[in-house]
Amino acid sequence: MQTADEMKARLEDCFRSIAQERMEGVPILNHAIDVEAVGLRQWQGNWLCVLVTPWFMNVMLLPTAEVVGAKPQEAIRVGTKKSFAFPGGQFEFIRGSEDEIGAYWACSLFSPVLEFGDHETAIATAAAALEAIFETAEDASAQEQEMAMIWAGKLPEEATAEDATNETRALSGDAADNQDEDAAVLSRRTFLRGKTKEAQA
Repeated sequence: MQTADEMKARLEDCFRSIAQERMEGVPILNHAIDVEAVGLRQWQGNWLCVLVTPWFMNVMLLPTAEVVGAKPQEAIRVGTKKSFAFPGGQFEFIRGSEDEIGAYWACSLFSPVLEFGDHETAIATAAAALEAIFETAEDASAQEQEMAMIWAGKLPEEATAEDATNETRALSGDAADNQDEDAAVLSRRTFLRGKTKEAQA
């Protein structure tokens, strides 16, 4: 089986090629963002990460070599949707495929990614999203339990933009004071609420 570093390199090389060959000139590209696979790890027979590109940010699931070898006959049509359960909730993924990496499942977090002013902010958001996926109510503080409720679709939708701003500062400490106003938009609470609405749609 390939190592995490090898899988990360394959995934990033694949989508950098797509950026250069297929996406060049497309107006939705955010040229402040590079391609990066954030937090790549093994999870239930898959490689899991958040993939950041100049045009989207997705949670990605790619089968490990053992799974691919064990079920070569499996052929799931591109565009098929499937829900996966995580400690933080259940989320819908869509099937995709690229020659360089094979078949994969993707759950869209942001598309496009024009709200990000720089690559560092996008990476920090990707890392926070990945952390939230694996966060349980038992592990969370009172604020984090509220976020877990958002994953489950149980939180009323009247949370304000001020709440998001306050949470961003609480999560990031003094560093948040040095970021642009769009940091509030990129808080975990805002992200989680958006994914809940998508799941319920």
